[in-house]
Amino acid sequence: MVAPNQPPPSTETSNDMQTNEWESVAALADNKMPTNEKQEKESTVEKEPINTEPYFGETYKAYMVNVFRLYENIEQSDMSEEEKETAFNSELADYLISDREKMNTLLKTQTEDQRLIDLAPTEFHRGAESLNFASVKNLYDTFINDVNVVNDDYEGNMYITVPKGQKIFDEQILSDDDEIQINPEIKYDFSMLKDIYDFAKEHDKQIKFHVFLWHDAIPDNLKAEVDNVTDPSLKRRMILSFLDDYASNLAKFIKENGYDLRQLEALNEIAFNDGPEKTTLRDSWWKNVIGENPENGDPYYIDVLKIVKKNFPNTEIIYNEYNEFIDCKTDRIVNILEEVKRIEERDGIKILDGIGLQAHYSDFIKGPDVPLTEWDIKKSAAKLEHACRGKKIYITEYDFIDTMKDGSKEQLEKAFVEIYSKIANGFITWGNSDALTWYHCIDKEGNSMDAQIIDSDGKPKAIYQKIKEAFYLSKQRDDK
Repeated sequence: MVAPNQPPPSTETSNDMQTNEWESVAALADNKMPTNEKQEKESTVEKEPINTEPYFGETYKAYMVNVFRLYENIEQSDMSEEEKETAFNSELADYLISDREKMNTLLKTQTEDQRLIDLAPTEFHRGAESLNFASVKNLYDTFINDVNVVNDDYEGNMYITVPKGQKIFDEQILSDDDEIQINPEIKYDFSMLKDIYDFAKEHDKQIKFHVFLWHDAIPDNLKAEVDNVTDPSLKRRMILSFLDDYASNLAKFIKENGYDLRQLEALNEIAFNDGPEKTTLRDSWWKNVIGENPENGDPYYIDVLKIVKKNFPNTEIIYNEYNEFIDCKTDRIVNILEEVKRIEERDGIKILDGIGLQAHYSDFIKGPDVPLTEWDIKKSAAKLEHACRGKKIYITEYDFIDTMKDGSKEQLEKAFVEIYSKIANGFITWGNSDALTWYHCIDKEGNSMDAQIIDSDGKPKAIYQKIKEAFYLSKQRDDK
């Protein structure tokens, strides 16, 4: 095992190169941003300035903000504290039963994928057993006092917002001028997003949309209609036309409701994840049907970024990725960023504003024999900061599993905060507590994985304040 503060005996680059890259990250503590070799070309289209203030936020499911609404209504009543607690816990139980039924019914109208339907009872309401008057009060106070960016969990995914019964394309797919015809009667369902975004708007919070394109969120009807076509060129044009229509309707939904949309994750998890193979991109249905641009050979994700940026010119557009601390994955992310910047310079446009690092950490990487070290965090941070010249870095889905229970988590978490608070411009934790998160809630024996910065009772841990200060409050003071 390598000591946490020491580089591995052998690495892909020399120690001198690693030192130089790390100095680039460390320089940010003194506001010495590395300069680009070439200035990026600016688009001639006038745009409103994009908000780049640092942020601190959390990820919420629709049912959680409705629990907050229930809490507000009861907390603001004239009842005694004892009466409030009794009333809330009773109404909460009734709400959760009815919302589970509603979600299961709704999901069956949107997909025929039995795997997704089976996941609904746990995925959509994971951690609900931890909710009561006291824990919700703690979570609500944190939301009101500390959070300034609200991220939606799961409900933004495309297969949730495109009901399966609707036909995507007109009967005549091609019009006289060879334009793909989208069914004018299609109705996208953003209702679950609206629950989250309305609550954020009412409490003066900014919004981060998660996520536009993800390999595991494909509308059933879209896939069926496209797979029924044999011409690869037509398939490509069908998908790009649909994505443009979807982005346009999403932008209309945001504008009509007056939401303060800070960021939009256009791409999620497009890099190949497993093993040291040379492949850069994950194999996915989206990648295969869109394919390379026949005119210039650009990879499929460039077309997606251009569509999203066209429809959201005044919103930060983010590429979101995971396992960024594993060396071979870091290199793939860097390759994608460098390709985006090459094309931006070639075309004189800006289609990507930043990178989102999910930061799903553990005190091991891929097993107890491959431990995570401080050097892994430093090395990946240096590579990513260097590749991101002129673009922002964000922490987007933070949690940290404590598997070894030997104190290594605390040491590594401290290193993470020290390193990324120098180069990241915002921080979001995935979920709301040790219970209200994804599969990192408990281990096979039922013990807490201690993954979140808020405990199962809704109370912030010591690390919560450290992260908040490092990623948000300290930078706010520096800006004044």
